[in-house]
Amino acid sequence: MKRFWVVLALACASCGYSAKPLVREGYRTVAIAIFENPTVRRAHEFDLTNAVTRMVHARTPYRIASRDSADLVLQGTILDYRTPALVEDRRDAVIESRVDITLQVVLTDRAGKTVWQGSAVRGAQFSTRRGESEDSARAEAIESLALWVVTTLEEKW
Repeated sequence: MKRFWVVLALACASCGYSAKPLVREGYRTVAIAIFENPTVRRAHEFDLTNAVTRMVHARTPYRIASRDSADLVLQGTILDYRTPALVEDRRDAVIESRVDITLQVVLTDRAGKTVWQGSAVRGAQFSTRRGESEDSARAEAIESLALWVVTTLEEKW
């Protein structure tokens, strides 16, 4: 029986599993500020803020708190929003395109010290011939960015 526990411990250790909590020592709550959006495409900041908030609540042990009481404050800026045409027909009508969103994020502690910052670009393609739209690709790109933010909250920083 003792050998079973040793083998199990070695197997878990070699696969990267850990019994450690995903929350950093001293950090239990996070405030999520509405993302900034200096681009000409409006309202995407609200969708992104909602997606990040939903994923933090569903996928992490962090509790959402007000800015005044939170251990951490997450702030971000949508730096760029692009919809390049990938395929056009003979009349220059767009058949396939994509949405690319560039996001910069800063995580600060209660004292205002930056504990992590980073940026990412996420995108998704859409085809008008398949009935897809920019809105569906935008939603996919926003979900991908929200997942990146939440995954980063769980990693070492």
